[in-house]
Amino acid sequence: MEAKRIFILGISGSGKSTLAKKLSKSLSIRVFDLDNIFWIQKFSEKRDDADCEKELKKLLAREESWIVEGVYDWGKIAADEADLLIWLNYGINVSTYRVLRRWIFSKREKRESILEMYGLIRYLRAYKRVRPNRKYSTYEKHQFVLAGNEHKIVEVKNKKDMSVLLRELGAL
Repeated sequence: MEAKRIFILGISGSGKSTLAKKLSKSLSIRVFDLDNIFWIQKFSEKRDDADCEKELKKLLAREESWIVEGVYDWGKIAADEADLLIWLNYGINVSTYRVLRRWIFSKREKRESILEMYGLIRYLRAYKRVRPNRKYSTYEKHQFVLAGNEHKIVEVKNKKDMSVLLRELGAL
């Protein structure tokens, strides 16, 4: 399997960033995190969706190959242009465990507060529910981003799926 434009999505703790870095290193393709487009100032100042779309379109136009990771509605632009969509769908318990492990082992100055961690875990646990002040669930957002691209989706649900994917991409 050869892919020059890869889109990776999944919930927090699913391993998007880790996989993107691994693929970037082995395939020599640059990684772009949608969070870096969305946040002007990390976790305090955001761009609106129209500006995010504009920035993403500029990025995709100037890059011949790319790995884009993250999940925002406007990320569908990259999903539609990708050769391969990787949906990291390990399940809520695995992602919750990974988020907790990341928090425990992160350096103090980079660590979220315990209140922020609690909020993130509540967010994960509500994956298929519509949260207050939202129009749809995170799961529905994933379905929106994936829609129309079924022929190029690889869903990773476990370590075996990941091993097969990495082997097929020549990234093992």
